[in-house]
Amino acid sequence: MAITVTPAANNTRETTVNSFIKFFALSVLISLFCLPTYAALETKVLGFKQISDFNSPVPSPENTLSLTAVNPNLPVWICLYYVGLKQGDNRDAYNQIALYSDDLLLSSNPQVNKLLADALPNRQEFALDENSDVEDLLDQQLDTSISPVLLPIDVNAKKIRVYSTTADYTQSIDADGTLKLSVVSQQQQDFKPLAIYVIVGQGEQPEALTKLRTIDNMMDGDSFKRSHQMAMREAFTPQLKLLLMIVAFCGLFYMYKNKD
Repeated sequence: MAITVTPAANNTRETTVNSFIKFFALSVLISLFCLPTYAALETKVLGFKQISDFNSPVPSPENTLSLTAVNPNLPVWICLYYVGLKQGDNRDAYNQIALYSDDLLLSSNPQVNKLLADALPNRQEFALDENSDVEDLLDQQLDTSISPVLLPIDVNAKKIRVYSTTADYTQSIDADGTLKLSVVSQQQQDFKPLAIYVIVGQGEQPEALTKLRTIDNMMDGDSFKRSHQMAMREAFTPQLKLLLMIVAFCGLFYMYKNKD
């Protein structure tokens, strides 16, 4: 039995093919348009400083990181990595550190973190220079390396505590592409800072740094929730996010144009 293709069927097929070609071309154009957005999402480490001189409780050249070529239209992420030594058996031992910056909208200026020694974890591998992922990140992005922590003679490794956090901050309204960030040790009681590392960047927070984060004083349920959120965040990479946005937009546009 012969099958006859009518002109109407040909027109329908031609319309479908033309619609698909237009949809594909639109996707390509939107992808090209979104390339700057994707570039902004890529990890960019802007600066690194290891602070080992805590004699000044206020900003000074020794505890200040000065940056240029900062994109004023993007948030800034800051990674703080702290290594401290608890002295004695005082259960209230603490070290109060503060961030100073007129270029960032901190929750307070300075932003103060009171680190309780007994609330922080004790890690056998506390030296940041022994973390190959962080070493590779700084080497690739800044062509720099991390200096070892200078430990006192006969130090008790069980007294060493670690604190780490990586968070996003918004730049001030008059951001001009430069940034100064100071990290100082304001007060301490039986908890001596051995080293404070500060890493600043823009774009996606590096996985090597977010893995360092210490989760303190959290219930099991909260800890599980945080771990789940971090896993979901890592699963949706910038590339995948951008691709899903493009596909969703083009799909909605295609449906709108062909709704009749």
